[in-house]
Amino acid sequence: MYQLPPFILFFGTYLYFNDPLLATKVLMISSIIATLCQKIIDKHVPKSDMITLIALMIFGGITLALNDPIYLQWKLTATFSIFACITLCNKLLKKKPICESLLGDKIAVNPFAWRQCDLGIIYFSTLMSVINTIITLYFSLDIWIYFKLSTILFSMLGSIAMAYYLMQNATSIKVDG
Repeated sequence: MYQLPPFILFFGTYLYFNDPLLATKVLMISSIIATLCQKIIDKHVPKSDMITLIALMIFGGITLALNDPIYLQWKLTATFSIFACITLCNKLLKKKPICESLLGDKIAVNPFAWRQCDLGIIYFSTLMSVINTIITLYFSLDIWIYFKLSTILFSMLGSIAMAYYLMQNATSIKVDG
């Protein structure tokens, strides 16, 4: 939720000014503001959002320092790869599934379903990383900008599919209040 406005500002800035460096500055500043708002309002920033922000600051900073948007394009590959690697390592070390760590206090499902959700994260993140790499290497910056926009839709669809799967496998749902 908090990460959507910075991207809308990035996309709008790029489309209006056709300046990837200005759009990168807008994205970086608005992402910091969004994360601070999230911390103030929710009193918590998820690790996934912090990983994304740190990757943005690193790759966005390199983009601005070297005056080349290619580094911002690689941020998406790096971020999705990090999520896939963390989830895979967690799975190989036979630790509690990441999905269960994130959602286990809201819904109870069998251990197999939690592990399947983690596999879904690995597959989705790897696929998005590979697609971003191909688009970054072989297509224009404009095509990449539209792909980046589509990643929001793909991520939402993936989240909906995961929520549906979990609901189908739920043994109980815990309601706050």
